[in-house]
Amino acid sequence: MYDIKSFQNMNNLNILYHGWKIEQKEFEKQNILLRQRISSGPVHDIRVSTKKLRSFLKLYILLKQQPEWEYLLLKTNKLFEVLGKYREIEICLDLIGNNEKNMNCNFRQFKNHLHLLLKNSKTWANDEIHRYNAKELSKIALLLKQDSELNNDNKLTDKIIQLFEKKIIESSSYIKQPHKLRQHLKDIYYWELFFSEEIKLKYQFKYLHKILNDLGNWQDQELFSIRMKHFRKDYLPKQFEEYELLKEFEKTLAEEKKLQLKTGISNTRKWLLKVKKP
Repeated sequence: MYDIKSFQNMNNLNILYHGWKIEQKEFEKQNILLRQRISSGPVHDIRVSTKKLRSFLKLYILLKQQPEWEYLLLKTNKLFEVLGKYREIEICLDLIGNNEKNMNCNFRQFKNHLHLLLKNSKTWANDEIHRYNAKELSKIALLLKQDSELNNDNKLTDKIIQLFEKKIIESSSYIKQPHKLRQHLKDIYYWELFFSEEIKLKYQFKYLHKILNDLGNWQDQELFSIRMKHFRKDYLPKQFEEYELLKEFEKTLAEEKKLQLKTGISNTRKWLLKVKKP
């Protein structure tokens, strides 16, 4: 992981531009791999890179107060959404496999359904990755590089910290909207690239990482639960033994989700109390 010290000896480069270039390079690496073959690792990694790039662009938009610039990642966001469908189904297959072992049962019909969806989503992902052109990433990089207001690293870091503190305060308004809360926290979590170790310690980024894991696990279970219930009610005949198995599993899963969400929200409240300015 890079921090601000990594950039201090680089002439004519601001930290936001350099951070963008680091993630752009990772994105392009995964893009090449996906053009060769759609597979789990590159799909996951290019989506993480997209989230980071999107977070950096949001930061730049806040710095420049130009909300209309969000359109600059339009094509990349479309790729992100298409690949997301493939990733969602993979997560469901992983969760169903783990739970089959724990419950000593077989959800054969549901797995078959997921594999059919995976096949279709893989075709869509392959089509979209070959349509995609990464030129918009280079255009944003050029925009960042040519912005002279970003060249003062110390001044820029101070501005980012001010925005970060403002975003911390805003987090409280999303407590009852866990999907939005996770997205909000993840956006500012990726700003750690621009902070020193001292600043990351002050704002307890390790604890924030734990919160995001808690909320991420809840979100995976929520997605899984929705797809499972939809399959059982809309496709699976009631006469099948698996119908009742899935119905009972949904009840168990509901309790697990409730506990996961409670933990994630509780830890978020604790983090906010620790890092908010008095």
